[in-house]
Amino acid sequence: MNPRFLLQSPENKPRWLVLFLLGLIAAFAIVVTTAYIKNSIAQTSSLALSVDVTADRHSISPDIYGMNDYAIDPALAQELRIPVERWGANHTSRYNWLVDSSNVGDDFFFMGGGDNKNPIPGDSIDKIVKTNRKNGTKSIVTIR
Repeated sequence: MNPRFLLQSPENKPRWLVLFLLGLIAAFAIVVTTAYIKNSIAQTSSLALSVDVTADRHSISPDIYGMNDYAIDPALAQELRIPVERWGANHTSRYNWLVDSSNVGDDFFFMGGGDNKNPIPGDSIDKIVKTNRKNGTKSIVTIR
């Protein structure tokens, strides 16, 4: 159906009733949405929060104090005494240890990687772990 047919009369004049009804429906939708949002905000503002600091006490995991792999200079890593180095994220879900290559991927971006002509299987991660062991740093490797 031609939408122009709904808005124009045979005399090529706007059908004011149709436009008025569309405006009325839009106004009603705005009123209902505003009332719904105000009601939900009013319901959540009456919540009470209490914290029991004696319940389920445990120490913080030492594995959160560290940094992710940023190909940091081994001498700097030793100087900083990084307790944990983590290796993992979107690019490691596509890591192929046989060709020591990974594709960089995000939700909105993808780029093929690895231009190494003579790959050594697992060389990248082996170097990271070797440097970490030398510096007394724990390695956490995540490959999905």
